[in-house]
Amino acid sequence: MAGFEEVYARLCELHPNPQERGRRFERIMADVFRTDPVFAERYAGVQSYGEWAGGGGDIGVDLVAELADGEGFAAIQVKCYDPGATLREHDLATFLANTNAKFTERVIVSTTPNWSANLLRLIENQRPPVQRLYLSDIGTGIDWDACLERIEEQRPPVAMRPSRGAMEHQVAALEDLRAGFAEQDRGKLIMACGTGKTFTSLRAAEEQAGAGVAVPNGIRQTAGCPEEAR
Repeated sequence: MAGFEEVYARLCELHPNPQERGRRFERIMADVFRTDPVFAERYAGVQSYGEWAGGGGDIGVDLVAELADGEGFAAIQVKCYDPGATLREHDLATFLANTNAKFTERVIVSTTPNWSANLLRLIENQRPPVQRLYLSDIGTGIDWDACLERIEEQRPPVAMRPSRGAMEHQVAALEDLRAGFAEQDRGKLIMACGTGKTFTSLRAAEEQAGAGVAVPNGIRQTAGCPEEAR
């Protein structure tokens, strides 16, 4: 059975960009707050801050949970940092400054247990209070295997490099090839190193035989540099 550590490791593997990984982790935590038995008993519903506020700017709040007793809302900040990183005062400054009046509770979930001494002192006497949660504090009733499956379903597509057009000298070579094939059924494409013989040959092959795979028949090298493709 997967644990949170496996889920987080897979998240890092699929989303090396820290911003995107943070957004994905935020969605995972929204599921945790909705379905973990402890949190489900305490909170009646969980939304993104944007949904709850009806838009608006970034005030450092990721999620908002309504208290089950109807007596207010909890502001939740999700910090998806490297487990070896350290959270410091500036990492929570916006969150703390903008949540001391609108919310009944404040919760910070982090993937690192390392909080600076100054940050710990800063949150110690906050009103409303700030609850600190680390990996071992969350998800005791969560099916992390199902969560892992959801992450796999959200795997980002492989980025394909867009097809580029031929450069000016390659266009000229293609025109020469067309003229040559109009009179002969074979020939040689001779171009200088680095000018795109393979690309030009592929375009010529596609024109003659349709899109597919083209490979050189033979290559003659001079001083280690391919000079001619048949």
